[in-house]
Amino acid sequence: MMDKIPGDLLLLYGFLFAAAAGIILIMVRIRSSKGRLRLPLGSHSAVNDHIFGIVSAHTERILCYYDIRKDTVRPWHTDSCQHCTLTHMCLRKYSLRQFESGEYVLPESRKEAARMVREIREGIPFGQATLLLQMEDGRSRWFEFKYSGLSDQDRPVAALLSYRDNTEQYKRELAYQRYVRSLEFDAEGHLLYIESDLSSDRIEKLSGHLFPPKERNIDAAHSHMTTSLLAAKFTFVEEERSAHYFSVENLLSLYEMGERQLQTQWQVLYKDGSLHWLAVETSLITDPYIGHTKAFFRILDITEEHETQQSVLKKTDYDILTGLLRRDVGEIMIRNLLSARMRPGGILLLLDLDDLKNINDVLGQSHGDKAIIGIADTLKSHFRKDTLIIRAGGDEFLVFLSGAGNNISAVELSLNSLLQKLSSISVGDNQERSIHCSIGAAVELPDTDTFDSLYQRADMALYHVKCSGKNNYAFFEPHMLEDNYRFKIQQAQPVIADNFREQELGHLVKIISGYYPGIVLFNLTQNYFHVLTAGSNVTEIPASNKIDIFWQNWRESIHPDDRLNTLSTLSRSALMAQYTQGVRNTAYYYRNLEAIGYVRTEVNVNFFMSETGDICSFLFFRWASSSEKDRNLLFF
Repeated sequence: MMDKIPGDLLLLYGFLFAAAAGIILIMVRIRSSKGRLRLPLGSHSAVNDHIFGIVSAHTERILCYYDIRKDTVRPWHTDSCQHCTLTHMCLRKYSLRQFESGEYVLPESRKEAARMVREIREGIPFGQATLLLQMEDGRSRWFEFKYSGLSDQDRPVAALLSYRDNTEQYKRELAYQRYVRSLEFDAEGHLLYIESDLSSDRIEKLSGHLFPPKERNIDAAHSHMTTSLLAAKFTFVEEERSAHYFSVENLLSLYEMGERQLQTQWQVLYKDGSLHWLAVETSLITDPYIGHTKAFFRILDITEEHETQQSVLKKTDYDILTGLLRRDVGEIMIRNLLSARMRPGGILLLLDLDDLKNINDVLGQSHGDKAIIGIADTLKSHFRKDTLIIRAGGDEFLVFLSGAGNNISAVELSLNSLLQKLSSISVGDNQERSIHCSIGAAVELPDTDTFDSLYQRADMALYHVKCSGKNNYAFFEPHMLEDNYRFKIQQAQPVIADNFREQELGHLVKIISGYYPGIVLFNLTQNYFHVLTAGSNVTEIPASNKIDIFWQNWRESIHPDDRLNTLSTLSRSALMAQYTQGVRNTAYYYRNLEAIGYVRTEVNVNFFMSETGDICSFLFFRWASSSEKDRNLLFF
């Protein structure tokens, strides 16, 4: 919104326009049917030169009067002429007819100059021309001329002529025209070509193979480009991220930060259900004619090239031991994500295996490799499939969480859970050695960060974790740069304990019991069990006791043919042995006696290590039969 113009300034502008209008009315008798101004002969001498000087100053144009009969040019205001090299150099030295072919008009503009002079002398009511003139110092400058014809009795007698030095503006406009033409030429054969005026939020031009000519005449806001215009042809797989990237606010922000050329790739889903990859080249430029910021998008379908490239990359870009991306490849991908300046920014995690050298020295390098593989597998299962996970070399890993910068609390919970999972990995011939990892994290600053600066901050955070006991994580803080900074150790808390109240846990167990009506916790190290939920017909099993007591109370319900095998397979010692062998999840089946007879029952066993280092397992029981008639029974 423009600020309100002060009243005294309004009065000045009103005076100027009224004066100019009055001067024109003095000159004009009547406008002819051809549009020429009729002027009494000699009336120009009555014009107030001082007023025209003020008008000239405010319009930044030099005003001249051309007498067609005398073929002479004189400025309306003498003072303004003193500051105009052109009037002094050209128009006062020659007649207008001589000017058109004189030494100061460069050859490429003489035809245009001749046209302007001819039209003035023929009485054309108004017109303009842009001429390239050579100045006395040898420089060439572009001047914009405008004229209005004056007549007497329908006979042209004079013209009002104005001009200004338009060199810089002309160069900008010429460069803009050439640039737009080059973009349009390069866009031939593209899937899509879109021109948008970001300042007015309008799409100005649409072409390309995806839109036939009859669909190109559009009147749409740029802000609706992804949700309306392009949605008619395809949808972006990353809808929120693409909507942010193409938004008016983001593109204008990128322009303000100095970004002019951007290249991105997007996966889209066509209406026929096929997945494609698109390369989008974005150019941001100011339109010199109106001062608006405009965006030009050239979009190519690169599906075949992308698939070929991915096929090659899979052979060369992945670490042989872990299957994760190699450092150099992953770093390039992170750099590309950072260059897009997406908001919110991402988070870089730098993970390091604690004491790998000791593992190699004591247990052997093969067990060190098993630890590395275990970390890689845990990272792949813990994070989403599209997360960038990289083996940076040796015992170091990189993880980039795109767009997670505004959700640090959720990432902290995820890291707590991750550290627990990593601590459950055991190596050694008898699985006697648990591993631990340390993590340094840094949040991306979208306006300024590079990969190097982001990595340095994550490395600094990792350093402080390593110096303070390891097996933890830390986010970079500016205080870490101070010499006297000491990292305050945070105890990694169980994810559930931090986020769920007891009542909420009860609801969660109730929901799960709809699928697994029997849920029992075994602490194999401490040798006790705890029943979380059971059917209404179970009364003889205590809520908690030693694990052996659990099976003693239940053995008679197991079918005689299955009893020995079931009790030996699910005994405390057998379950401990499975955990030490690397088993983390398994299922068993047996026949259990219910009111309707023996029913085939499934026991799903999930192992984990508690924060105190105890080996534990959850046992989930349910009927595996298709004849489920009584869901109130405990499905043992």
